[in-house]
Amino acid sequence: MNSRKKKIFITFGILWLMVTGIVIGARVVPHVYPSYCVGCGDCVRECPRPGRAIRIIRGKAVINPEECIKCNKCVDVCSYGAVR
Repeated sequence: MNSRKKKIFITFGILWLMVTGIVIGARVVPHVYPSYCVGCGDCVRECPRPGRAIRIIRGKAVINPEECIKCNKCVDVCSYGAVR
């Protein structure tokens, strides 16, 4: 397989994995948008792993991706749209 075909094949494979992950509902670690976060702590209180997966640091929520179980409860409870 030449180099160009290999690149196309790899790119298609990556796109396929992304699309099928979305279709089957694969969950990813939520992301905090600090400009929207007011530090209310609702996400921390809702998290099944508070203090380990998500906590408030300097008035903003911070997610530890290694501890997060991707339940997305923090996303559901955030009234400000800071956790997505």
